[in-house]
Amino acid sequence: MKLKTLVRDKDQVLFDGQVLDIYLPKKNFDRGISSYNGKFINTIGVFIFDIKTDTIAKKKGFGSFYTIKYPNPMQFSYSDQFTYKGTLDNGKVGSNEYNVFRLTKGDIFMNTTTVEQSSDAVIKFVNALHAGQIPESIPYRELIKLYLNAIDINHVNLKNPSVVFEMIISEICRDKSDLKKSFRESIRGKKDYNEFGYKSIDLKQLPSLNSTFAALSFQDFDRAVISGINMNNEGKKEKVSPIEKIIKY
Repeated sequence: MKLKTLVRDKDQVLFDGQVLDIYLPKKNFDRGISSYNGKFINTIGVFIFDIKTDTIAKKKGFGSFYTIKYPNPMQFSYSDQFTYKGTLDNGKVGSNEYNVFRLTKGDIFMNTTTVEQSSDAVIKFVNALHAGQIPESIPYRELIKLYLNAIDINHVNLKNPSVVFEMIISEICRDKSDLKKSFRESIRGKKDYNEFGYKSIDLKQLPSLNSTFAALSFQDFDRAVISGINMNNEGKKEKVSPIEKIIKY
């Protein structure tokens, strides 16, 4: 990523503009994907940020959105903090609750460009992906590249072929217009499709989207009951799992 307002200074990257807002989902802090560290924020470097002028910032408007695709831990400093709930980048990124960190001229965007190889770094990225906290401003086909880059950067062997990671991604990414349908199903057979037309969800939500049986056999009973009632009231078709077929047989 090359932006005139992000300037390399020895081993750091500094912000040399007026205002830069970094949007980190609140859930990231609950899951340990992001954390406070004195005057810095520790986080996985996959997030959306907005560069704008002081004038636009005072009017609480948006400027130009960008997405950093660095699937490894990084640190940045900030001058101010606030919260925001809603969509980003003209609706490209779905509604979420964010902790927003405002950088002004001279703040550190990346505290060090030196990569420390660690299995913990891969775990944090995987947790972020599986929690549905990877911004939808990343094209669908690039998600597997991020997954493999996180593994490669840290020289970690997860002892699984790429197809396993691809299967997880294909289930986590749902059709924005119908979360019960995976994004891969909605684009099957289409040569031209919107690569940003997916909604990334928490892996734990999948059972509730598939069927009442799958939901009830999973860990979140309250969510399962609510989901089952909604499916019945709305007359939605449910997917029958292999285990359910065996039990019924």
